[in-house]
Amino acid sequence: MFLFGREKGKEDWAELDEIVLNLGQGELEQVIGFLQNVRGKLDQLPADEQEHWHYRDESEEWSEGQPDLILFVEPNLDSHMR
Repeated sequence: MFLFGREKGKEDWAELDEIVLNLGQGELEQVIGFLQNVRGKLDQLPADEQEHWHYRDESEEWSEGQPDLILFVEPNLDSHMR
């Protein structure tokens, strides 16, 4: 796993050591639902295809100016981590 982020209003990405998700119980349930939806979509992709998903695209409550959670799945990343 690699973590990236950027400051609000800036375009440059930076690799991070840690991230903090500060959210309430309802938001946690929504993020878990998002992750479960992504897991289901992974089963439909070819094994060697990389893909990404945005939380903002699946959240009815997301609005402009709020942070987005982007999940990027790289098929061969697991083997690089060992």
